[in-house]
Amino acid sequence: MIRSLAVVVPARDEEELLGDCLDALRRAAAHPRVRALPVRVVVVADACVDGTAAVARRHGTDLLELSAGSVGAARAAGSRHAVRLALAARPGLTGRQVWLAHTDADSLVPPGWLAQQLAHAAAGWHAVVGTVRVADWSGHPDGTARAVRPRNPRHGHPAGQTVDP
Repeated sequence: MIRSLAVVVPARDEEELLGDCLDALRRAAAHPRVRALPVRVVVVADACVDGTAAVARRHGTDLLELSAGSVGAARAAGSRHAVRLALAARPGLTGRQVWLAHTDADSLVPPGWLAQQLAHAAAGWHAVVGTVRVADWSGHPDGTARAVRPRNPRHGHPAGQTVDP
């Protein structure tokens, strides 16, 4: 049974977009099926040279700063940090009772994002891989939208699929 949630947000020079991401996470944590559980958000400011860390602090998140320059290393370090913080905050809690969720600093999760993950966890799932919907391609080089078109046209979005154990 899940008794705590931790969201890890790797960020590299995301000062302009991080606030919106954290606002979306706050809405997801306030969902009626989630708000009874503690939700900890850990922003991993990785090799940042802008105000990313200051944005994270203003939003009251836990902040981990490192200089790995790797989103994979940032996710891994953030996950370890988030679980340690969750366990320290709730004596008797085990690592298996902490659900880890990951999103990117330039992403906006929907309000039911965490609630849906909890429902999957309650059904015995161990992992959920979501989809990405890009609202505005204008900041990307020409051809980017075509390059990330899904391989499975029934799926409709770039990125992964939801999987069960």
